[in-house]
Amino acid sequence: MANQELTFKISVDDAQVRSGLAGLRAAYGITLTEKGGLVESLWHAVDNAAGNLENVPGLVRRVIETEAWRKRIQDGEEFEHDRFIDFIT
Repeated sequence: MANQELTFKISVDDAQVRSGLAGLRAAYGITLTEKGGLVESLWHAVDNAAGNLENVPGLVRRVIETEAWRKRIQDGEEFEHDRFIDFIT
């Protein structure tokens, strides 16, 4: 009996994967208040960097992965955005 190789090809859009992972992280990993703190940390890193922006890429990644940009509680106020562009403008 000859060995047979079986190959599967699964096509998944990168955005779907990122969205699914971000949704899982958002659901299980961080509260809305913690998301607010994360966004505040990003703001301060950009605003007060004075030429040192080394923390910004990691903070941006975390804000995106946890979907902190989408919904958060910051300074006692709830913020919600449907689109990332609305968050950054």
